[in-house]
Amino acid sequence: MAAAQKAAQGHSRAHRARARPLSRREKLTLTTQFRNKPRIPCPHCGETAGIRKSQGLTPVYREAVIECRNPECGWRGKISIEITHTITPSDMPNPTVALPLVPRLRELAMAKAATG
Repeated sequence: MAAAQKAAQGHSRAHRARARPLSRREKLTLTTQFRNKPRIPCPHCGETAGIRKSQGLTPVYREAVIECRNPECGWRGKISIEITHTITPSDMPNPTVALPLVPRLRELAMAKAATG
């Protein structure tokens, strides 16, 4: 009787579409995508704010419009992102960009130059 009821409903557990398991590569890609995304909290409700648009004004300075993802909050704002120091020098430096070394590396470079 139970089988007849399922058949009358037009579906059964055996016929439901099942999502295939993710491959190792797909899992790694998803993990990397979400782990590396910066999270900016809304200053009012604390929900994650998303970048709506951004504009690069110089090679080291960018401005962006962000908005809260909480529909009940509705906050929008502007952020500035600036690259301020070099931690590891580039193997392909841009001649128009002059970023100082972080203070600790600058001290080490000066000490090495004084002794060598």
